[in-house]
Parts: sequence; structure tokens; C-alpha cells
Amino acid sequence: MFVAPMTNKPKVGFRFSVLSLGLKVGPIFSKADKDAGMRPVTGIAKMGLATDANVVSPKYMMLSPVKPAGCQPSPGVDFRNEFALTPQETAKNITRDFEIYVSDTATKPEDTGWQHIGYIKADKTAVSYGCDCQLHFAHPKVS
Repeated sequence: MFVAPMTNKPKVGFRFSVLSLGLKVGPIFSKADKDAGMRPVTGIAKMGLATDANVVSPKYMMLSPVKPAGCQPSPGVDFRNEFALTPQETAKNITRDFEIYVSDTATKPEDTGWQHIGYIKADKTAVSYGCDCQLHFAHPKVS
């Protein structure tokens, strides 16, 4: 099971071993997305409203898992498996729960300034064939 909060501006690392790859794909990605490290939440704020609605949304959003008692971190290769509910868990009405926080100033989970606004309760797992099974980004092996 997972223990780390996730934000819409994740921490990005840098490795010199993939510098040449970054120099090749960086300009391409920058044409598609001016701030690839930031995911705006305006679309979430507009859900269920008229398309011309004037919406004020927070700059940052964080989902923090509610850790069940006795839960240990999973050393799995694919972090998505930590969120997945097994058929046995679904049959027992076990859920994956997250707290939702927003802020206009805090960027990291450890910062102050997060405001708790609600919860998400996931009661089943869905897998998208196209994205979860077919989409693959080949990355060079880092030694």
C-alpha cells in the first residue's frame, strides 16, 4: 500500500545519464505543454458547470492516502498496483480512501497552507486498455 501524498506539481528529478534524450525530446514536449511539470486543476473545478461559467480554482491540489491500520508499503514495480483493489477486497467492500487538499501557495506535501476540502472513496478498480495496457514510453536503461 502507498504512503506518499501526490500533488498536481510532482517533484521532478534530473540524471546526467539521460541528458542527450532530454535535449532531443525537450523541445518537442515544450511545444505541446509550456509547463510540463504542472497540471492545472481548472478542469476539475469546472466539472458539472456550464462551459461559460467563471470558475476560480486553486493552483495546487494534493491527494493524500488514508492509510488503513496495519498497512505496509508495497515494494512493487508498478505503483498503480498499490491503488488496485483485488476482487477479494471488492467483495469485502474494502476501499482506497484519499483526502483532498488545495492551496494557492503550498507546493510540496510538507508545506503549510493546505486546506482540506473533502475525500475520495474508490470502491473498484478500472483499467483502460489503451493507456494501461498499450501505451508505453520506452526509456533508456539507467545504470
